[in-house]
Amino acid sequence: MPARKIERIYFYDIDGKGRLYHDGTLQDDIDFLDFFFERLKPNDTGMHDEYPYVSPCGREMNFVRSSGAPIVFRKMDERQNVLIFGGSLTFPWQPEKLVIGSDGQLYHPAPFLLGRISPELLLEWQKYLDFNDGWVLRPEGPFSSLNTARELAAMDLALDQNLTLPHSDEKATTRGAT
Repeated sequence: MPARKIERIYFYDIDGKGRLYHDGTLQDDIDFLDFFFERLKPNDTGMHDEYPYVSPCGREMNFVRSSGAPIVFRKMDERQNVLIFGGSLTFPWQPEKLVIGSDGQLYHPAPFLLGRISPELLLEWQKYLDFNDGWVLRPEGPFSSLNTARELAAMDLALDQNLTLPHSDEKATTRGAT
């Protein structure tokens, strides 16, 4: 199969809340966000390695970098048992597969790798979580499919290094470099 001919290149950033920016401008059109996030995948182009993800679009290539995981689950539809990301894209809810990152954030399987659960969604869930001895999910509310309380496992180290939010000491080190 011949290599894709790229005619135009664009660069995007995804912030820690999962919002998409192009040239500093927030992209908020739901149809565009769905189109963009449906195509999001690891950057295997050999170009612009500082952008670990791409979202191909015909003869255009959108290079993407993010603060941590590029997919952030912002909402949950409990009736359909799905998490929502991008504009209105959904992914099946699998509470038994939740893990905790070294950044103290909750992560869930996503279309590729793992997506982060947004702080806003965590606030909605806090009454079903027990933080006394680590993160424990109680079998209530969104976790009612779990038969018993379940302590969260730590994220795999290789994934953790690539998907978690930057730690504050790393930010200070990065900013101090010239």
